[in-house]
Amino acid sequence: MAAPKEISFLIVDDYSSIRKMIIAHLKELGFKGRKTEFEGPTKALEWLATEKVDFILSDWQMPDMSGLDFLKNVKKIDGFTDVPFMLVTTVNEKANVIEAISNGASNYIIKPWTKDGLLEKLDQCWDKHN
Repeated sequence: MAAPKEISFLIVDDYSSIRKMIIAHLKELGFKGRKTEFEGPTKALEWLATEKVDFILSDWQMPDMSGLDFLKNVKKIDGFTDVPFMLVTTVNEKANVIEAISNGASNYIIKPWTKDGLLEKLDQCWDKHN
């Protein structure tokens, strides 16, 4: 099942250029919902305390908190257990992937990615939760 084009996204990455690229690709792929971005997980967690979002994309390696720790914190928030969460990473080690999936990650995508690759991963994540 394809992810609906109206869903809202939270994008967390310490690099502005990566956040902007993800947002541009989402727009080019026809996603029309709100796209909220944060430089780090701490501010994103504060925002999530009062806001809802349909899909989260997070960098794995960030200075103030890892994407894996961010994932663990998000999954503790009421209403976020089944929200698709995809890690964006340069790391493709099996042990890391297994740890992320066992902690609730829906999927991951390796940098650099293509728009088609991003869409495929988004749809796979959406399928897991809907």
